[in-house]
Amino acid sequence: MGIEEKFNRTIEEWKEHCEKVKYSSNGSDYVKCAAYTRILNMGKEVLPLIRKLYDHPNPDINLNSIKFHGLTRALNTITLHEFRIPVEISGRVDEIIEYTKKWLDENMHRYLKGD
Repeated sequence: MGIEEKFNRTIEEWKEHCEKVKYSSNGSDYVKCAAYTRILNMGKEVLPLIRKLYDHPNPDINLNSIKFHGLTRALNTITLHEFRIPVEISGRVDEIIEYTKKWLDENMHRYLKGD
């Protein structure tokens, strides 16, 4: 199984977890699962796949939870804390998503093999 297939299966598992915690106001609940840990363990290779998720066309509530609550944390960990959400946009979902997409577009090449 290739990295993209593994990643996509893990995202599906993560979405199932998010369905179980969707009424939680604690953002940490969204990342307390094995799927999140597996994404982290995949490392820098998944950065383009994470970026691709931000362009996903379906308004999937659980995918949106992952984008907001989980992927930003995963990016922070995978990039060894170089990715950070600026304090001035904290809590603003749409702005955080746009910031994350732009950051990945401008920076992910630094983390990928061969660059």
